[in-house]
Amino acid sequence: KENISGTFREETFAQSFCIARSIVSTLTKHEKNVWDSLCLLLAGETIDRVLSAT
Repeated sequence: KENISGTFREETFAQSFCIARSIVSTLTKHEKNVWDSLCLLLAGETIDRVLSAT
Protein backbone atom coordinates (compact mmCIF):
# COMPACT_ATOMS: atom_id res chain seq x y z
CA LYS A 1 0.00 0.00 0.00
CA GLU A 2 1.17 3.48 -0.74
CA ASN A 3 -0.28 6.70 0.50
CA ILE A 4 -0.72 9.80 -1.63
CA SER A 5 2.74 11.23 -0.94
CA GLY A 6 4.32 8.06 -2.36
CA THR A 7 5.75 6.69 0.87
CA PHE A 8 4.87 3.27 2.25
CA ARG A 9 2.58 3.09 5.25
CA GLU A 10 4.44 0.22 6.83
CA GLU A 11 8.07 -0.82 6.75
CA THR A 12 7.16 -4.36 5.70
CA PHE A 13 5.59 -3.00 2.49
CA ALA A 14 8.74 -1.03 1.74
CA GLN A 15 10.90 -4.10 2.34
CA SER A 16 8.69 -6.24 0.09
CA PHE A 17 8.87 -3.62 -2.64
CA CYS A 18 12.67 -3.49 -2.43
CA ILE A 19 12.95 -7.28 -2.60
CA ALA A 20 10.63 -7.45 -5.62
CA ARG A 21 12.49 -4.66 -7.38
CA SER A 22 15.82 -6.37 -6.71
CA ILE A 23 14.54 -9.66 -8.15
CA VAL A 24 13.25 -7.92 -11.29
CA SER A 25 16.57 -6.11 -11.69
CA THR A 26 18.52 -9.37 -11.36
CA LEU A 27 16.30 -11.15 -13.88
CA THR A 28 16.72 -8.29 -16.34
CA LYS A 29 20.51 -8.29 -15.95
CA HIS A 30 20.54 -12.02 -16.68
CA GLU A 31 18.32 -11.42 -19.74
CA LYS A 32 15.52 -13.60 -18.38
CA ASN A 33 11.85 -13.13 -19.20
CA VAL A 34 10.65 -11.30 -16.09
CA TRP A 35 7.02 -12.44 -16.21
CA ASP A 36 7.82 -16.13 -16.80
CA SER A 37 10.55 -16.07 -14.16
CA LEU A 38 8.29 -14.43 -11.57
CA CYS A 39 5.65 -17.08 -12.25
CA LEU A 40 8.26 -19.80 -11.64
CA LEU A 41 9.39 -18.12 -8.42
CA LEU A 42 5.83 -17.80 -7.16
CA ALA A 43 5.30 -21.48 -7.95
CA GLY A 44 8.16 -22.35 -5.60
CA GLU A 45 11.20 -22.47 -7.89
CA THR A 46 14.44 -21.07 -6.44
CA ILE A 47 16.13 -18.01 -7.90
CA ASP A 48 19.25 -20.09 -8.60
CA ARG A 49 17.31 -22.54 -10.76
CA VAL A 50 15.48 -19.74 -12.57
CA LEU A 51 18.75 -17.99 -13.37
CA SER A 52 20.47 -21.19 -14.51
CA ALA A 53 17.60 -22.28 -16.77
CA THR A 54 18.21 -21.75 -20.46
